[in-house]
Amino acid sequence: MNTTSWGLRSKPWPVATLAGLLAVCSAFSILSRVSGAEFLDAPHSLVPVVFCATALWFIMLPLSRRLLGWACALSTRIRVIAIACALVTGTILLFALPISPAPNSVANVSVSVLDGKSESSQGREVWLRLERDGKDVPFSDLRQSGKWVDKAPFLVAVDPSVPTSIAWRGSYADSLRLIFVSHAWSGRARVTWNGMQRNLDLYRPEGGSLTLDLGGLEVTQSRLSIPDRSSRQWATAIADIILMGALGLWLFGWLAARPDPSTEVATSDPAWREALLYSLPLFGSGVACLIIFYPGMMTSDSLDQWRQSGSLSFNDAHPLLYGLMMVAARWLWDSPAAVATVQLVLLSTSSGWLVASVRRATGAPTLLAWFSACLLAVFPLLPMTAVTLWKDVPYSAAVIALTAFVVARLPRRATDEMSVGAAIALALLMFCAMALRHNGPPVAFAAALVLFFIARRARLRVALAVMAAIMMMVLLKGPISDAVGIERKPVSYVLYSHHIAAHLATKHLPSSAADQALLREINATDADWAYNCATVNPTVFNPHFDARLAMAHNSDLLRILLELARNRPDIEFQHGMCSSGLIWRIKDYDHDPLYLSSVGLWAPHGKVNWISGERGDPVQDSMSPALAEFVGKLALLPGMEAVFRPAIYMYMLIFACGVAFARLSDRRIWLLLVLPAVHTAFLAISIVAQDARYQLPLYGITLIAVPLLVAARRGQRQLSGQAGS
Repeated sequence: MNTTSWGLRSKPWPVATLAGLLAVCSAFSILSRVSGAEFLDAPHSLVPVVFCATALWFIMLPLSRRLLGWACALSTRIRVIAIACALVTGTILLFALPISPAPNSVANVSVSVLDGKSESSQGREVWLRLERDGKDVPFSDLRQSGKWVDKAPFLVAVDPSVPTSIAWRGSYADSLRLIFVSHAWSGRARVTWNGMQRNLDLYRPEGGSLTLDLGGLEVTQSRLSIPDRSSRQWATAIADIILMGALGLWLFGWLAARPDPSTEVATSDPAWREALLYSLPLFGSGVACLIIFYPGMMTSDSLDQWRQSGSLSFNDAHPLLYGLMMVAARWLWDSPAAVATVQLVLLSTSSGWLVASVRRATGAPTLLAWFSACLLAVFPLLPMTAVTLWKDVPYSAAVIALTAFVVARLPRRATDEMSVGAAIALALLMFCAMALRHNGPPVAFAAALVLFFIARRARLRVALAVMAAIMMMVLLKGPISDAVGIERKPVSYVLYSHHIAAHLATKHLPSSAADQALLREINATDADWAYNCATVNPTVFNPHFDARLAMAHNSDLLRILLELARNRPDIEFQHGMCSSGLIWRIKDYDHDPLYLSSVGLWAPHGKVNWISGERGDPVQDSMSPALAEFVGKLALLPGMEAVFRPAIYMYMLIFACGVAFARLSDRRIWLLLVLPAVHTAFLAISIVAQDARYQLPLYGITLIAVPLLVAARRGQRQLSGQAGS
């Protein structure tokens, strides 16, 4: 690396300037958040900024020297692209994390208990709590007069006989609100804030709550909350973007320029043997999960499909292929453990194949490949989901295997043939992906398209494999479905209803009176169809929602949706940003409606369950109940949501592919991203719930590929001409 470029040694000012910029951004971001909105208004505010920036300058100096040293080795064009990518990355992370805005507004809030009460009230109690940016303000921060009782999370004036009040002054970033309890013993209160005043009668004979929004966002449980930023907050946000972009660029440069190990670790094992070896860690941890959660985890979907396979009475609510797989497994051993074992074998072998393929494509050390294989085994979501009776497990195995199929072709010469056996395997994998999930067909066609262009002499067999997969789908959906007497129920109304509910929630109705009457007939009680942008469940699994009528008018709902979307695309955009939050958001605000469903476990009354069915359904029979309780409660810890949320894994995979491209100097490594990206993109368009299992292929591909991609061996040009597996 040429560290003398740009005069880094003879002219140290570039390094000092960059370090100063990063130090000022850090100081501004830290102090504006720690000191609150009043900080920048103070006349002496520049003093702590200068002092903090000076201290941080010495920390940023080595980072800046390394960053500029790496950048000097790049051409001007690549350098500009790298800076642009860094700023785009910082901007994405600003909203994906999401990073809370710096405090912007100062509020003076006071609540006084008023004399008198409602005629029907039995007392003068006032129950309240002050919530700032989604979190309760500590009672110690409230200036209290009179007698208040701490009944967390509320502060209570039980019998105010003397003037009783609380007061608070402070800043908030995006929301400030007061929450009162209303019941038969409630009195009256006067709220004063920032020159405004409101008297409240808190009496409610039936009980309830009363919320008063004092500023910022209106807290809601039905749509995504992305706060509007003021000019002051945007200044802090720009500082955050520069910092995150610089740190990301530094990490990228360090990984891209890192030297290879002194000795190459190679293996002479054939590809199939290497793949089987790498499948063992995940298979072993999956077997352990099956023993702990015997005879396999089963949710309501699992139990429904289990009953269908037992009675040979199927419907379109679940894929027929998975039902037939259950029938075949039960013919050998009538236990959920049989299905779970088949799933585990499929997922572990496809994962092992991908580990071997990526290792050979990147030239990464064998030891690191074993690290990837073990990472799959210890990541709790994968082995636990592998033994959960969900169609998503064999689908994920098919997507991972298709990715391995593509990656295994990358090191080969472009003129390599494809054997008949490989073409048959490709057709079967595409068929499985297409038959098991609604976003499977785009993934299958994307795999075929990639192979069509990278394997020139195998194009005919790739095309024949696609035709064979389509023919199998036609047979499955036609003659085979008819032969088993499948009950065809349209399920697309679920997706249509979720979008229509978004429009109803904003009082945007169809123009036709007949269409409005139809929507009221489907749900005559809830004008907004109980809309929640994060999940369709409150809408379609609502006792007031007539699902049969919605099914009967499936085509009418599509027509209504298209009209509403054409007239108000902004509502569709807002709904899409919220419903796809699983895809692109790493973290949620505390008051967002988003949630995350991950493993097939729940703990009612503190006891972990993994099967809860009707009489005659399988029952849980753990071989180690104490261990099941321990492992289950660990997996259900609230902090595990940060581990299971899938957006970060897509960002990591994109980043690692960029590092591998920089190390290998071969753009074909980006093809590894195609299938998980297509799967994710089509999932985002049609997602109706925030469920981690939908992104199971992404978890597996990322955990396998990222360690191997960032350790790709430099200078080998492995993908361009060297024979691979």
